[in-house]
Amino acid sequence: MDQKQSNSINKVIGCVFILFGFAILCIGVPFIFIDKRSEFENTIMALSIISGVLMLIGGYQNIAKGKQKDKAVGQYEKQVEDILKTVQAEAKSTILYVNKPLETEASEIYKPDIIAKWNYTIDEWKLMTKEETTRRLKEGIWVTLGIAGLGTWVLSAARGASILTGFMISATVGVFLSFLKVLISNNLFKLRKTNSIIITTNALIINGKFKTINDNDIKLEYIKSLKVKEDNFIEFSLQWLTRGGVTNDQFRIYVPLLYENEIQKVLDYYRDKGVRTWD
Repeated sequence: MDQKQSNSINKVIGCVFILFGFAILCIGVPFIFIDKRSEFENTIMALSIISGVLMLIGGYQNIAKGKQKDKAVGQYEKQVEDILKTVQAEAKSTILYVNKPLETEASEIYKPDIIAKWNYTIDEWKLMTKEETTRRLKEGIWVTLGIAGLGTWVLSAARGASILTGFMISATVGVFLSFLKVLISNNLFKLRKTNSIIITTNALIINGKFKTINDNDIKLEYIKSLKVKEDNFIEFSLQWLTRGGVTNDQFRIYVPLLYENEIQKVLDYYRDKGVRTWD
């Protein structure tokens, strides 16, 4: 999923929170005007008002965050476009280095570095999407088995469900989540007539789609080069905080044969920014 889609989802969730917040407030507010309330009515009033206000605040924050990131993405893409035009006009290399620490503030305006710009043939692009799909499917098998095992134990022990029922429900959830990750990945790597990836300080721009690799919420945990059969890939490990704790996900891009000599330059760039790297 690219950053713009993620921002849109945040804004939709925010709107849903606000609607539910107003609905819950409509339940609680009328109790204020009742002269003699029972203990039960007082409890319903307090819970409704507190829950409604919290949902309104959460909804507003989600919408504001989505708008802020939309603005930041627009500024970032405009700066990348301007740099590329300048580079092409001056007939210079697309490898630009600026001695600047890795930025983490999405709202801050600064000049990103264009680390590399790689163009792909249709066959190279298909190779990358095939390998990424295969990797996601293999990863999905382990995720499904893990969810199925844990879910079966929870549903059977805590809910009294049979082992078969618990396994079927948990396995279905695992398969759905794995399929969703493959679907999101395939959407990001959708084939076009001309295909390219631009590696910048804080993002990968994949056929014009903005994939954040470092901002307020997402941290670039590490970057490494690796071989899959005889082909070279660069793997980005992204880390972010959820309610259940810190989680991460790995994201790979194929390095066309024409640009293999740039792998070390990419690794060196991020190493200089304090990111853990290895090859």
